[in-house]
Amino acid sequence: MWNDHDIFDGAGSYPPLLHKSPIMMGLFEIGQQMRLLFQHHTTPEKARTHRLFGYQGYNFLAQCGPQLALLGADERSECDDKTVHNENTWNIIFEKLDNDLQNVAHLIVLFSVPFSLWRNIPFSEQTNSVFGLPELYDDLLDEWAHEPHMTERTRALCRFQEIAEKKRTRVTFFSGDVHCCGVSRLQTRGEHMPLPSNDSKLMYQIISSVIINRPPPRIIIRAAHYFGTKWYSVVDTEERLIDSFERDPKQAMDSSLNTRVLRKQGFLVIWFWPFIDFLLILFGLDWTFNSNYKKAKSTAIQQSYNESSTISDQNNDFKQEANSLRVKFWLENTEKKKGRQPYANYDLFIPDLK
Repeated sequence: MWNDHDIFDGAGSYPPLLHKSPIMMGLFEIGQQMRLLFQHHTTPEKARTHRLFGYQGYNFLAQCGPQLALLGADERSECDDKTVHNENTWNIIFEKLDNDLQNVAHLIVLFSVPFSLWRNIPFSEQTNSVFGLPELYDDLLDEWAHEPHMTERTRALCRFQEIAEKKRTRVTFFSGDVHCCGVSRLQTRGEHMPLPSNDSKLMYQIISSVIINRPPPRIIIRAAHYFGTKWYSVVDTEERLIDSFERDPKQAMDSSLNTRVLRKQGFLVIWFWPFIDFLLILFGLDWTFNSNYKKAKSTAIQQSYNESSTISDQNNDFKQEANSLRVKFWLENTEKKKGRQPYANYDLFIPDLK
């Protein structure tokens, strides 16, 4: 996995004249070599023999035990201002999924930028400039929700829905890039919605916040909650931002405020910056996670809340079933004061597809 900052800021999102310039392409080639060497222990010449695939890029599909598979999508090698993946790459990806997913309960798709994110947010172009483009705007050009990428995204989403239905495999997207954490959900739209465990269109987008970057401007986060919480990009499919987070670790050990509940937020960081600044995701099939979790002795786990919260999704009431995917969110309190609770944690249970 890699993103624009592994090459240079906004790589793949600049106009063709700049994108194809010798300096930009030289930086890209060096970044590609280093990524393949340090992440995959291979070279551009040997990558195909080491199970990396794609038309021009290097994607991977790895199975983690009998029930879980990871698809790592290379969103930089073929990216430009109009395209994220070449159509030939999409065909290769879904051919491999069709051939290789055998009795897999959960497929986690790793996209460097969120596949499901806010739409049509005002003010997003009104930030400071770099290379003649607003700083946040060059990030938005990367996003799947950017208008030139929407047709490609719609086709890909329909194909993910088809593979989920055919293979009875739950698809979940993991991403980062947008400087704040959150959860969105895709599901069947209409009066006759199936149960979550029977809905092949039920997919969650898990978004981690960055560790070192500042979050987006306050006005962008507010606009995201106000304007971009629900949308319908595909027929019979609803996408929406889930109001997820209620607990502020800054207040956890203050006896006068220990019952305080945060206003529910779908995207979190800026309103409580710097008190909550990143999301660490631990995942595994539930039986695997519980086994490792009970043995863990890390400070983070010992000092977290005794009882973790469940993400407040109305469809997330199935709790722990066999082979449910359990995603644990750790929200860090950056105020390192004695007596302050350093973490709050949340659980999201994603059911297998029956």
